[in-house]
Amino acid sequence: MVKHKNIFSEFYGVSEHDIILCIMPECRKVAVDIHHVDQKKMGGHKGKDIIENLAQVCRQCHNLADAYKIKKEYLFELI
Repeated sequence: MVKHKNIFSEFYGVSEHDIILCIMPECRKVAVDIHHVDQKKMGGHKGKDIIENLAQVCRQCHNLADAYKIKKEYLFELI
């Protein structure tokens, strides 16, 4: 498992087999990704692998967040 997923799983006590919902209140589909709110970019530093920077999202919301169509300030409010 990828480091940031391990951090999220250990903090919230969930396993990869648990069903968790997308953090977006208007969505609430099954989350399939753990998103870096403040993105690491290619070759980013590991300092962003902290629980305060990780949000569970569905694939659609992850794509929107990566395209900056969901503001990171809003995601930080939801975490």
